[in-house]
Amino acid sequence: LAVSSIVSGLLLVNRDPVVGLSGTLLSGGTALRAVVLSWLSTLLPALALCAIALLVSALARNSWVGVGVPVVIALLLQLVALLSAIDPVRPALPTTGFEAWHGLARTDRYTGPLTDSAIASVGWIAVAVGVTTWLVRRRDVAPR
Repeated sequence: LAVSSIVSGLLLVNRDPVVGLSGTLLSGGTALRAVVLSWLSTLLPALALCAIALLVSALARNSWVGVGVPVVIALLLQLVALLSAIDPVRPALPTTGFEAWHGLARTDRYTGPLTDSAIASVGWIAVAVGVTTWLVRRRDVAPR
């Protein structure tokens, strides 16, 4: 998706200025840099969801559950993030990082949500991988 969006943007827009999220014109180079950084900013949240998938798969001892349940978890976390009553909790959700790129596509750039998202995602990854490792190590597997 990242490569196709960048290539199509280069083919269709080329180096012409584009309108940023703040309503001002961004030069072609600035827009390209914002798009590349935006795609890079989604890597840690995606890895956090992958770590959750590993944990669910290890808990259920079923790889199909590890595929389906994380999708439902991600949708529920997105729904929770839409509720305004949980504003203090929102930065700790791994899915918040999928929206944190907005600060990169503005003329008055801000990176606070990106930093919060990176910290939260690393925390989710550490906990999920740690629990998964613990679960797998304590299994009694007989050698063949």
